[in-house]
Amino acid sequence: MDVKKKTKKRISIIGGRAVTAETLLHILLNHPSVEVVHVSSSSGMKKRVEEYYPDLQGKLSLSFEAFNIETFAKDTDIFFLCVGHGEGFDITEQIWEKTDALIIDLSANYRLKNPLCYEDWYRFAHPNPKRLQDSAYGLTELNRDEIKTSRLLAIPGCYATSVILAVVPLVTTDIQLEPFMSVVSTSGLSGAGRKALEGVSFPNPDVNLRPYKVGVHQHTPEMEQGINALTEGGYRVLFVPHVGSFRNGILSEIIVETKEDIDIAWLIQHYKNFYKDEAFIEITEDFPSIKGVVGTNKVSIGMRYDPRTGKIIISSAIDNTIKGAAGQAVQCMNLCLGVEETTGLHLCS
Repeated sequence: MDVKKKTKKRISIIGGRAVTAETLLHILLNHPSVEVVHVSSSSGMKKRVEEYYPDLQGKLSLSFEAFNIETFAKDTDIFFLCVGHGEGFDITEQIWEKTDALIIDLSANYRLKNPLCYEDWYRFAHPNPKRLQDSAYGLTELNRDEIKTSRLLAIPGCYATSVILAVVPLVTTDIQLEPFMSVVSTSGLSGAGRKALEGVSFPNPDVNLRPYKVGVHQHTPEMEQGINALTEGGYRVLFVPHVGSFRNGILSEIIVETKEDIDIAWLIQHYKNFYKDEAFIEITEDFPSIKGVVGTNKVSIGMRYDPRTGKIIISSAIDNTIKGAAGQAVQCMNLCLGVEETTGLHLCS
């Protein structure tokens, strides 16, 4: 598929009332190479998009509409799917069969290569396992070649993004590591979707933090798949996610045990070399904070070594709605369009 023939690519967003769709609209409306032509929603039909998102007043003159492949196919070059996990498979197939458009799916529907993982972790049987082999995992920093040649892009989960990018430079060294690692992450409420945000004002006076889905969170196999993709280490992850009473952001702490003493200064420099050409990844001398990344497509990574316990502690911070979802999707789109990956992503907030 050649997505470079037209000067401005036309975008349709499926699932336009999702949190990811809201962030995606903000980014795309500031993108010089695209225009949004359709926004579909299964609810709120015919309501103007700018009525639902008041901060888009004057920026977008569209109404929510029902998805119709015959209508959308006429003027769409790129489809973004912001549907829930396990939803929208029929829409994807219609787009695949009846168009040559690029499909960028922000759900988990095509992230995992092993279809049995969907039954084990998402509690549904994947209806089209063959399509999993057609998809490319949309983690641009580690998978550019496959992304550029694929029609179906599976945008990584937010937790998985924060962990895989933080761990891969370590597991691809010659440092001898134990095969099990612990991950403790904290996400803002937006990670739980639109319902979690309804009726919540920020800053929220009712400060709270709680763990959930300990050891059974669905991003676990995605983390393991991504960490093991470039190594034969067979790493396993114990994942303990938390949700806090703030809107956006994820902070992840990854603890990996070594079988030997390490030089942390060397490891930090290794990370800097590994990501030296990556515009969105910063390696810090200190541990990162959520405040430093919210509103950006940035990944901030810091680390320490504790010689007393033989543990490496790696910390990473991202905005879950941007680098963990919509920004990462646009970064993949930019790669496929042949424009700078940073295009449209310097004004995410």
